[in-house]
Amino acid sequence: MLLISLLLTICFAQQIQVQLSSSNIETVDGVQRVKEEISKHFSDKFYCFQDVAGMYDDWSQAIYGNTNQKWFCCGYMANGRKQCDRMNEWRMVNGNSFTLCEESYTEAIAKGQNKPRKDLCCANDHFQDCTSCKSFVVWDFTVEEDTYGGDRVLEASYNCNKNSENDIPDASECEDIKNDSGQTIVEIDGKVTLDNDWRDVFYSQPAKTVDGNDDISYPPYAYGNEVYPAGFAQGTLREFNDPPVCVYAPNVGGRVLEIRVEPEEAGSQLCVDDLLADTAEKNNPGVTQACDDVRLQTCFPDANSDGDSGGFAFVISCSESCADGDVDLWFRLRASVNKWTEAGDADKGTDKTEVNTEMWCMWGNQNMIGELPEGPDSFKGLDGDFSRWDVFPSDLEPEQDPQVRPVESSVSSFTLALLVSALALLF
Repeated sequence: MLLISLLLTICFAQQIQVQLSSSNIETVDGVQRVKEEISKHFSDKFYCFQDVAGMYDDWSQAIYGNTNQKWFCCGYMANGRKQCDRMNEWRMVNGNSFTLCEESYTEAIAKGQNKPRKDLCCANDHFQDCTSCKSFVVWDFTVEEDTYGGDRVLEASYNCNKNSENDIPDASECEDIKNDSGQTIVEIDGKVTLDNDWRDVFYSQPAKTVDGNDDISYPPYAYGNEVYPAGFAQGTLREFNDPPVCVYAPNVGGRVLEIRVEPEEAGSQLCVDDLLADTAEKNNPGVTQACDDVRLQTCFPDANSDGDSGGFAFVISCSESCADGDVDLWFRLRASVNKWTEAGDADKGTDKTEVNTEMWCMWGNQNMIGELPEGPDSFKGLDGDFSRWDVFPSDLEPEQDPQVRPVESSVSSFTLALLVSALALLF
C-alpha cells in the first residue's frame, strides 16, 4: 500500500506540474519561438525570451557550467517578487500558471549551494496542494530539524549581525549552531537585525552576485534581500491576490505558532489562512483566518499532534481595499520551543509553569532571562529575552528629536484679546 500511495503521489505531481523544456520551442520560417500552448499564458506575471545577445552567458556558465540554454523565463515567485532563470528550470502548474520550484524544501532553499534559491513546489515531497498556491516560500529559520521552533536561529543570526562591523555580515563571521560533539547542525548568517537604521541598509544593499565573482550579477532575483528587520522577510502581495504570498515553515508541526504581517502602508486588509488545515478539512484547525489592516498578529496551536515534526503552510492575501495595486509587506513566523503535546514533560523543562508551552503566546514575547530551564536541548542557545521579538519592522525607526512649533500669530492675537477682555471686566 505504501508503494501504491507513493506512485499515486508521483503521478499526481507530474500531472499538475509539468517541466518546461526545449520541446516547448518551435522553429517557424527559420525563427525560434515559444509554442502557443505556453505563450498564450504570457503576461507581465510570466514571460519568456531568447537571450540572443548572451546577456546571461557568464551567469549561466558560473551557475550551470554551460551556456547551452538561451531561452529564459521570468515570473513572480511565492513571495511576490520577480525572478528569472533558464526556461527548463520552470514548471507549468495546473495548465495555466508557472513556478520556479523544487520538490524538497532543502533543495529549494539551496543553502550552501552555488545555485539560485527557488520556491517549494505545491506538489512536493511533504504535501500536495495546488489549489490556492502554485508554490511556497520556505521559511529560513526552521529548515533544519534541530531548530526547536526557530528562535535559536533568529537569535544566533541577530548576535552575528549585532557583533559585526559590517551592515550585512558575511556568513563566515557568524558562529554556527553545533551539537555536543562540535558538529555544525545549523549554518548561521547575519541577516537578522534590530538596528533602527535598517531601512538605509535595506535600500542600499548591492544586487546579488555569483559567489566568488562580484562582476557576475544575477538576473532579476526574488531572494536577494539580506536584511530581515526583527526577523521579518520581505514580500509583495500582487494586485487581486495574483499571486498571494504563500509560505511553508518546515519542522514546526504540533507547536504553538505566532505569525505577524505588516504592510508598508496601513489601510490594506491583510489576512492569514492556515492553508493545510483548511484544505484537509480538519475538525480542529489551528487557525481559519485572521485579518488586520495595520498590524496583523495571530498566535495559535498547530492542530498537528502527530509524532513527526511536519511543517505548517499559510497564505497571506488581501480581503478588501487592495485591488488597485500591489502591497509591499513584511512577514514572520515564530514557533514555540517545544510542542504543545509535550506540556508537563520534565525532561523537556515544560513542567515548569513559567515556560508551559500552552502559555507560550504570552511568555514567548517577554523577557525570561534567568527563568529558562538549563538542561533540555530545546532551550540551548537562548538567552531568554524574547521581548526583543515583540516588535514590527516599523517599530525599528531612528529616534527623532521632539519638534517645538511656534504658535500661529492669529492664535497669539486671539489669546491676547481674551486676556485684555478679562482684565477689563476685573477693573
